[in-house]
Amino acid sequence: MTAGTPETISPAASRPAASSLWQFMALLAALWCLFFALYRALPYVRSGFVVVYSAKVDLERAGKLFPATVPEPERLVIFGNSKVLAGFVPAAFDAGVAAQGRPRVYSYNLGLPDEQHFGADLERLLQHGQRPARILLTLPPVETQRRRSVFRFLSDDDRIMQQLFPFRKLPRDLFLFAALSRKHGGLRAFYRYGEEAVRTMERDRGYYFIESKSHYEHDRLPGDLQLEADRPEQVNIRPPLDTAGAEFQHLARMADRYDLHFYFVPMYFRAHEYAEPPERNQQLAGALKKFPRFTLLGPDYWRLPNLYFSDPVHLNPEGARYYTGRLVQLVAPAL
Repeated sequence: MTAGTPETISPAASRPAASSLWQFMALLAALWCLFFALYRALPYVRSGFVVVYSAKVDLERAGKLFPATVPEPERLVIFGNSKVLAGFVPAAFDAGVAAQGRPRVYSYNLGLPDEQHFGADLERLLQHGQRPARILLTLPPVETQRRRSVFRFLSDDDRIMQQLFPFRKLPRDLFLFAALSRKHGGLRAFYRYGEEAVRTMERDRGYYFIESKSHYEHDRLPGDLQLEADRPEQVNIRPPLDTAGAEFQHLARMADRYDLHFYFVPMYFRAHEYAEPPERNQQLAGALKKFPRFTLLGPDYWRLPNLYFSDPVHLNPEGARYYTGRLVQLVAPAL
C-alpha cells in the first residue's frame, strides 16, 4: 500500500466478523428460547404473589372469569392491590347479598399485588365477553404520565422488560425455591404446594390468603402490636380524583359504552395504623356529582382490630370474611 492511499477492507476479511456476529446472535436467541421454555415449564417455582398474578392475568386473557351461564347483569368484580386480594371473599359476598334479598350477584376478586392501574384489565374483560355490570373500587385510578415523544415507551421500561424477558428473575426464583423447599417436604412437594395455591385461588374466584407473610400463631397479629410507621393521629384520605385525567375519562367512556356502574368502597387498615376517617370524603363525593355511573359508598377506610390481620398489612381468613361482610352491608342496598 502506497503512502496516502486509504486502507480498504476486502469482502473476504469482513466475512469472519459478520459470521461471528451472527453466531453470537444465534447463541443469544438459543439462550432466550431455553430460559423461556424453563419459565413456561416451571410456573410454580416463582414466589406466591407472582404465581397468583400470572394466573389471574391468564384467566383474564382467556376470558374465563365468569361462566357462560352467569348473565351479565349479575357479574361483579372488585379491583385493587394485595389488600383486596387477601380481603374480599366472593362466595361470602354473594351469599350475604342473597341473604339480604337483593338481586343475585356472581362476584370475582381481581385484586393484584402492587397493582394500581385497572383500566387495561377492565378493557380486557370487555373485549373477551366478560363484561361485569358492577365494579367495586377501593382507590381512584392512578394517572399515568404520558410524554408526547417518540421515546415515550421508555417511561414504562419495567413493563417492557417483563414482556421481553419474563424469565429475567428465574435464576433468583429457582434459588429461593430450592432453599425454601427444605421446609415444605422437598422440591416435588413444594412445587405441588404452589400449584395447589393457584388451584385454590381459582376455586375461590380470585381470593388468596397470603400465608407466606404470616408469622404469628393462628395467623393473628398480637392485639397490642404497633409499628413505628403507624400514624394514629393522622387520617389517610384517598388520593384526589382527577376527573379530567386520561385514566378516569377512559373509565367513564367504558361505563357509558358498556353500561357499567362503579362503586367506591372503603379499604381497611389496622386500628392503630391511622386515625378514624370522616364518614364521607366530601372532595371525592363532589368530584363524582357529574358522573352518575360512579357512586361513593362509606368512608375511605375502616379500622379493624389486629386479630383480623395475619401480617401488618393483610387480613387473615377470619378478617377477610369480616371485611367482606361489612362490604355486603354497605353495597347490597345500592345494588
